[in-house]
Amino acid sequence: MGRGHRRGLPVRDLLVFDMGGTRFSATVIRAEGDELKVVATNGATLPGGADFDRPAARWIVERFSELVPDVPIDDPMTLQRVVDAVEAAKADLSSLTEVRVNVPCVATRGSGGPPVDLDVPMTRDQLESLVAEEVKRAVDETRKLLETTGTDPTQLEDIILVGGQACAPALRTALEALVGRPIGSEVEPPWAVVTGAAVAGWALRQVTPSRPEPERTATSLPIGIETAGSSLSQVFDRGAPMPGERAYGLKVGPEGLLRIAVFQGESTLSFENRYLGGLIVRAPPESSVEVSFLLGREGLLTIAAKTPRGGTALTVATADATEQARQELFEATPLPCDWRESVNAKRLLART
Repeated sequence: MGRGHRRGLPVRDLLVFDMGGTRFSATVIRAEGDELKVVATNGATLPGGADFDRPAARWIVERFSELVPDVPIDDPMTLQRVVDAVEAAKADLSSLTEVRVNVPCVATRGSGGPPVDLDVPMTRDQLESLVAEEVKRAVDETRKLLETTGTDPTQLEDIILVGGQACAPALRTALEALVGRPIGSEVEPPWAVVTGAAVAGWALRQVTPSRPEPERTATSLPIGIETAGSSLSQVFDRGAPMPGERAYGLKVGPEGLLRIAVFQGESTLSFENRYLGGLIVRAPPESSVEVSFLLGREGLLTIAAKTPRGGTALTVATADATEQARQELFEATPLPCDWRESVNAKRLLART
């Protein structure tokens, strides 16, 4: 967004390679002027930077055991300290060729003996050999994405790296081999999301009747329903195209009620996400009810349930709903007259 905002650039395809600490995704985006459209995304189920840390941490512990065989490291808290130190060393190896992984007082010699520090050297070449499989998996998923969308890597306008792990030289080198050219560094990967959020915030403040609110074409966060144990079962993934539709058969409880609570957010626990709304369906106990989720282009989500007795539906505003859609939804909501006269209530409901 920072690269192309209000520059009126021609139609072009961009590849966003996003690898943070816990997840990875590759996305092809088509930019037309200031409009961004998600063509396709892939790799959301693959691991992120944390999975680069684990093989390196195992290697460090093995090397320490070779150097100090009489001092084992088997305490979970100590092992986590080693993983944290490896993560910091991994970041340093993006710019250096060798570092020392140092963790003080990892164990003691014997009962009540002197403390022993872990101090093991690691080179960039050693690290890259340890994580070669993870690099290959990420690049292979990116290649599959380009092949599925019919995107010629050599015709990509730009490749944007996002996330701290995307700074790894091995990843950059493998991606450059895939696209057949060097990858620029106009946007630093660790700050790409912050830069985009700042530009998006500034752009939203500039919305005027002559410059309407930008249309969103994909969900910014996953949308799901609450299941047993306050878990969140995803209905729409992050980056799901809008409009979109999903349908499921949900089981009614023994009391003859089906409660559908909809949330939006990244957490696997429902209460840690944004609550969008809920629907209660009455149906024969232990029966199955067909429930459809219709996500509109304007960011409104309609939950519709069909039962032998008829049907019921509810429309809610997602985090991606336009301000106009929120206002229209509010105006269509049946509320008491005294609520409709309250300006503060309107503003509150239009934003929740």
